[in-house]
Amino acid sequence: YIVIEIIAHPQFKREGRNILSVLKLHYPQAVLGARIPVETLWGETTITVPPGTSSGAVIRIKGKGVPDLQSSGRGDHLVRVDVVIPTHITPAQKRLLKELSDLLPPLTPSDET
Repeated sequence: YIVIEIIAHPQFKREGRNILSVLKLHYPQAVLGARIPVETLWGETTITVPPGTSSGAVIRIKGKGVPDLQSSGRGDHLVRVDVVIPTHITPAQKRLLKELSDLLPPLTPSDET
């Protein structure tokens, strides 16, 4: 008898030909944009996170997914952005965030999505 057991990968999830992963970002990286190294099935690559990226946004890395056995193509690697909000901040960080908050315009109902 042959027993095959499939164990979930701690970093990647497969969805058809596509590979899914999560990228944790700090608030300034999401607001200002950043170039971040990301591990794929095919090695490390650098992605560009556009300025103003929201938590839950998905960045596609074309051709870095699972090979298609019926053709020569591959799926994509989809990176979901998770903006991390710190729960403990220093007094200096709190002061800077308060200054930033005072500069931002108030949100309106049309800003909610």
